Amino acid sequence: MDRSRLQIILIDDAQHDLDAQRRTLENCKLLNEVKSFKTAEEAVSFFRGAQRNGASRFLVFLDLVMKPKDGTFVLRAIQEEKLVPKSVVVMLSGLADVKLLHEGYQLGAHTFLVKPLKVQDVMELVTTLKNSIAIETEEKGNRLVWKPNA
Repeated sequence: MDRSRLQIILIDDAQHDLDAQRRTLENCKLLNEVKSFKTAEEAVSFFRGAQRNGASRFLVFLDLVMKPKDGTFVLRAIQEEKLVPKSVVVMLSGLADVKLLHEGYQLGAHTFLVKPLKVQDVMELVTTLKNSIAIETEEKGNRLVWKPNA
């Protein structure tokens, strides 16, 4: 199995939500590196730098409802600039804004989860991504890795 590194990215303007998402990932016993960003602009800047450095594979949990720029700003930049092309973007929101969700899907998001993030949701998500992502069990927990040719 390809040991391609998978980094998890959390993007949310509310610190308490970022903290809750980190706890959920820890409760999943995921060993992957996790980076978090509080603004859409910070995240896009990070992705631009990652692209320049050749990194293109991330599992991104993106809050849709943020200020001053919302999650669609990130999705639009990813699509228009062809940033991180092999990444999986999961939209997050506590609100069921159908118009915003529809726009997110049109901009390339893969799926949607309701906040707060739950262990069961993350594990089900990984299961649905089984063509791209595998779980490797290690002594201290689980590591998500990209499958070859994914």
